[in-house]
Amino acid sequence: MESPDKSALRYRIRELVRAISVEERQAQSLRLCAAMREESVWRSAKSLLLFAPLPDEPDIAPLLHEAWSAGKLVALPRFDGQTGRYAAGVARNCSELSAGRFGALEPAADCPVISLNQLDLALVPGVAFDIAGRRLGRGKGFYDRLLA
Repeated sequence: MESPDKSALRYRIRELVRAISVEERQAQSLRLCAAMREESVWRSAKSLLLFAPLPDEPDIAPLLHEAWSAGKLVALPRFDGQTGRYAAGVARNCSELSAGRFGALEPAADCPVISLNQLDLALVPGVAFDIAGRRLGRGKGFYDRLLA
């Protein structure tokens, strides 16, 4: 059972995010992508776990396309309905992505799965993060189980 504090915080942050204009959200996403490109860990990473953003998440699609263009191995979370869990599926380009169970683009079922410990870098979405890097997700625990 989720704590009332987490639920209230999640609600409060979602309200703040809804108040951000589309233009400001796009500008912040571009700044985020530019800042990521400057990080040495991004430049040196050969294999990545990224995510296909939902409408209320930062648009990191430019990073996805750049990673593919640079020949990096790109994995994204893919929901497995049989296990009820996510796994990291490797996609070589956007044509191997399709809408998943929760609306986010995911690698197709025939894309290979890779263990997270074989990846150099993971960019993970979240509703919020605290100063220690702890993540507040959407409340279902899917990413927590994927990253465990």
